[in-house]
Amino acid sequence: MLSCVEVRRAAGGLRLFVRPPAALRWSARLGYERVSELLTAIRQAESCSVPDVAQKDWTLRYVPDQRTGEAVLACATGSVVLDADAVSALHDTLRAHMPDRMRPLPA
Repeated sequence: MLSCVEVRRAAGGLRLFVRPPAALRWSARLGYERVSELLTAIRQAESCSVPDVAQKDWTLRYVPDQRTGEAVLACATGSVVLDADAVSALHDTLRAHMPDRMRPLPA
């Protein structure tokens, strides 16, 4: 788990809980198709904005810095700067929570 971003499964997608240091926690809920867009943007080091399914007028923005490997993850209520290791961990965590990677619970 990342120190400032926690990913949980939610109905039809994922919820990202972001805990910036010395700031209020915020969250964004994304459908799986939007998570796929975010994964592609992270992989290609491109900016993207994806709508939050719970808050219709909010978007989650991902803005990478190609020089440093850092990125800003932001929504209407806050933002956090992720270092290159955190960006890589975010990608891996999101990918692990996608439906094609989920394992069924034991019987």
